Amino acid sequence: MSDLAYNYRVTLGLGSPPAAAGPLSIENPATGAIIAQVPAARADDVAAAVARAHAAQPAWEALGPRERGRALRRLARAVRDDVRLVETLVAESGKPLQEAEGWEIFYLLELTRFYTGRTGRRALCDDVRRPFVFAFKRARVVRRPLGVVGVIGPWNWPLLNNFADCVGPLMAGNAVVLKPSEWTPLTSLRVAELWRTLGLPDDVFQVLPGRGDVGRALCDVCDMIFFTGSQKVGRQVAARCGERLIPSVTELGGKSPMVVLADADLPRAARAAAWSAFAHSGQICIRTERVLVEEPVADRFAALMAAEVQALRQGAPPPSADGEIDVGAMTFAPQVTRAEE
Repeated sequence: MSDLAYNYRVTLGLGSPPAAAGPLSIENPATGAIIAQVPAARADDVAAAVARAHAAQPAWEALGPRERGRALRRLARAVRDDVRLVETLVAESGKPLQEAEGWEIFYLLELTRFYTGRTGRRALCDDVRRPFVFAFKRARVVRRPLGVVGVIGPWNWPLLNNFADCVGPLMAGNAVVLKPSEWTPLTSLRVAELWRTLGLPDDVFQVLPGRGDVGRALCDVCDMIFFTGSQKVGRQVAARCGERLIPSVTELGGKSPMVVLADADLPRAARAAAWSAFAHSGQICIRTERVLVEEPVADRFAALMAAEVQALRQGAPPPSADGEIDVGAMTFAPQVTRAEE
């Protein structure tokens, strides 16, 4: 086993690689090179991970919002300053450096700042309220974490819709088990390494890279599921959570139109449409998929849009910001075929 794969094994805490599952071969989609072999967790590993999370969660809850917030801010700063993490994010997703830093890492920092700030802490406090009718009665609203939240992340945002979706549950006092996409698990594993390096509580945050059986197993044992992905799988997740009467959050795909009226600033609209449609190689659930233009300005808008698209720089992300590109690679190989069709 390579040193890289061994480090990921240590992060997982799974011991020897499970022969039956086989490793996950992680490819740089911009170059086609295999950049890592990651041992895959199995469904059997999920129950053990969730049991460890349940055991660790009460002590994490007992820290209180302020101390949990300090811990999460320490982690966010470590993510911000970690050169290896942003390099990993670019390599496994094929996205340009400015998208990795300016979108994913920036989003994580701002989200952490909001959740761990005064507004986030106040939202977790207990409440004493006076009922409208019974003037001499009081009602107390007590907020407690659910326990263990399972987060099933997508391949298009290895940080933003993976660990960033863990920040809210962790701040609320839950333990979290994250199952990243089998196509892009390296960023999540790097965050888990940073968590361990900072000495944050063991088993409160765990990463289990694996295939679909790991996600299904999480739905069977966690106290809540947060899923980002396709509508097909989202229905399956919601149905299973409904059977167990546990809460679920499903963030699924969408179809986003852009409307351009005749009195619009057409050059600006064309730039906005090109950015929205081609940013992150179009792999965004809220990107522009169709543009509806009033007929009197349709031809002019089409010409402006064509010029914007022709000016885009596309290619493999360079190792630094020098010679930056606008459009990187599509991360998920089957999606390339789907887009072409």
